[in-house]
Amino acid sequence: MSRVLAGPFLHTIWRPKVTGAEHVPASGGAILAANHQSVVDSIFLPLMMDRPVTFSAKSEYFTASGPAARLWAWYLKATNQLQMDRDGPRAAQDTLEAALALLREGNLFGIYPEGTRSPDGRLYRGRPGVGWLALKSGLPVIPVGIHGTRRVLPPGHVVPRPGRIELRIGAPLEFAASVTSAPPGKARQLIAEQVMAAIKELSGQEYVHMYASDRKAELAAAQKQNSALSRRAKLAGSGSGCRPLPAVIGLDRSRVSVSFRSAPPAITTRLVPAAAALATIARDCRSTTTRRSPSRRSTSCWPGVSAPVT
Repeated sequence: MSRVLAGPFLHTIWRPKVTGAEHVPASGGAILAANHQSVVDSIFLPLMMDRPVTFSAKSEYFTASGPAARLWAWYLKATNQLQMDRDGPRAAQDTLEAALALLREGNLFGIYPEGTRSPDGRLYRGRPGVGWLALKSGLPVIPVGIHGTRRVLPPGHVVPRPGRIELRIGAPLEFAASVTSAPPGKARQLIAEQVMAAIKELSGQEYVHMYASDRKAELAAAQKQNSALSRRAKLAGSGSGCRPLPAVIGLDRSRVSVSFRSAPPAITTRLVPAAAALATIARDCRSTTTRRSPSRRSTSCWPGVSAPVT
């Protein structure tokens, strides 16, 4: 019913195109392994298949509030997507075992080997879960490259944009005996790497040999550090009678120099020693201004700054 109701609207706005659909078997279980750019990947891949496809989705998607979130929750429930609780100690394994049961019943199961959406549009290292499913089920793994969904609904956005979406489906992968007979942990990772290589060929993305979750953690830590340094700079300036320091400071051996008016999105390694220097600058500035009368306070009281703050 959901395909009948939503299909015409989705086809009209985003004109999805699929190539290689003949590689998906007409019956029996199979694993569809795709790149993950956007939450709408789980809409358009099932939409373009002649058979139902089940994906796992975060449990909070099923109970989210807001008009767009409720519509998304309705779609997930209507298409019988697999609800996944990612907070439990066995969450990943429980999801894999539920997927294995679906596959053994003859269903199509879609998996994103990266484990999460790409933080920057590149293709990241595959998790071994896809290898576990392939080895346990003995069913074919079919690579899929999804194009255009990140432009339609980038991470962090709620309202989708018009655009063109394309799915490129590859032939089922064959795994050599040297791979399947390897120790279980190594076999799972080797299969994941072969799957990601096939997805890369179909998607055309740049490949990064690290986990997407690790990259997201790096970006979050950098953003947190950037925010903390910006707040410290503002606080140091607001209590001293001087004009606040810009958010980013550069160090050049014996002196501190102002380099930017506002913090750029990424933190550079130069900000690490700058954090230590900032406290010293603020103390010096306070001690200088307290010895002056209010009428004589200067905006250039920061010691070591190469030029007055203007």
